[in-house]
Amino acid sequence: MDTMATYIIEPSSSGPAERLAVMLQDLGHRLVFIRPNEGDAVPVDSSDIDALVIMGGPGSAASDEPWIQATKELVRSLDAAAMPVLGICLGAQIVAHALGGEVGPVDAGYQFGLADIHLTPAGRDDPLFAGLGWSHVQLHHHGEAIITLPDGAKSLAKSDDTAVQAFAKGLRTYGFQFHPECSHDRIMSWCGSEAQFMDQAGVTTDAIERQLQQADGGYADYERNSVRLLERVALLLMPVDRRFAGISGEIRH
Repeated sequence: MDTMATYIIEPSSSGPAERLAVMLQDLGHRLVFIRPNEGDAVPVDSSDIDALVIMGGPGSAASDEPWIQATKELVRSLDAAAMPVLGICLGAQIVAHALGGEVGPVDAGYQFGLADIHLTPAGRDDPLFAGLGWSHVQLHHHGEAIITLPDGAKSLAKSDDTAVQAFAKGLRTYGFQFHPECSHDRIMSWCGSEAQFMDQAGVTTDAIERQLQQADGGYADYERNSVRLLERVALLLMPVDRRFAGISGEIRH
């Protein structure tokens, strides 16, 4: 049997799939990277795609950029076929917008750094979040967010400043507004390359370093939460042994 083909759209060189990509590859996925910023075209035909991940980057899900429009078409095709789809940050917004949701600026302003998300009743029952605290720390880097969910989708998590931090539509389409994929080095590199967004959020590199070093709610907690979540993404949402059936492990709602 051919190796499971998981396509990962990375809109920005500063936002790779990192931890998630390593995990999927270790479990036997054949990763196909699409990098629009390097001129890669988003596939039109979804028949060879067993799972899709869309990462974060600059821009808006409401944009008419060709790669964003093509990605929305791909999302709609895969969602209709009940194939696994996961969007992260901008990727989550693209998924929601493609399926009829609305995105817009965060009322509280730009969000950057570690902060708790809070699982909704639906999130507490969702298998991907099993074993995670009802409130637990995740990483944030966004100025826009999902304002209205698509019909049939449900919110799985929120935060104090962002109404939708995670959502699911059906059994196999998910979006995470937060960033579970980042290494410590990646976060610190953002402090250099993403300074304009830090300014908008009103945080400094020193403040981020202090966050990461906290014994409670720091990088160690973030890493533990993220690894657990992404393991369940890999094993339940995108299991290699269910690739042709289009079903997602033991996920039940």
